[in-house]
Amino acid sequence: MSQIFNLAIDLAGENFWYDCETHYNSSSYIPIECGSKICPDVACIGCNGPFKPGCTNNIYPANDSPLNGLPKITKGIIGLARSNISLPTQLALKNKLPPMFSLCLPSSNKQGFTNLLVGSIGKDPFQELYKFVQSTPLIVNPVSTGVVSVQGGPSMEYFINVKTIKPESQRS
Repeated sequence: MSQIFNLAIDLAGENFWYDCETHYNSSSYIPIECGSKICPDVACIGCNGPFKPGCTNNIYPANDSPLNGLPKITKGIIGLARSNISLPTQLALKNKLPPMFSLCLPSSNKQGFTNLLVGSIGKDPFQELYKFVQSTPLIVNPVSTGVVSVQGGPSMEYFINVKTIKPESQRS
């Protein structure tokens, strides 16, 4: 059964955040076990079960202030950062796919929908797509410049090389 999730995209965010007030109940939920290798990555604070799907004591609750200013239908945020706990990385690991994704941003789609492709098929994962879309290569910065990151730690952000900006067809 498929479901629609109205989410904001955070290219520098690590977490998948969803408004639990909607009482969403995951059918594929698996708790992170105490002592798991992933615990340091997600900053596990303690082990006090029993764990179950939904908003429980092992899922970080948050108020809905990150949604302020976004369309009212937005019920969460999907983080796509280069981190071990971001959704694309978790999907790739779970399905034994290469840790890569493609995000197709709509140019004229009035509905605002987008496609997120995770993993690859064959040697060049998106070769067929290149015939139909324009792409921008990403630059990896080995040292973080983010405000909330650890100073000098590895970067989770994405960068692009900007050569010119043309507001209203003016070259600057």
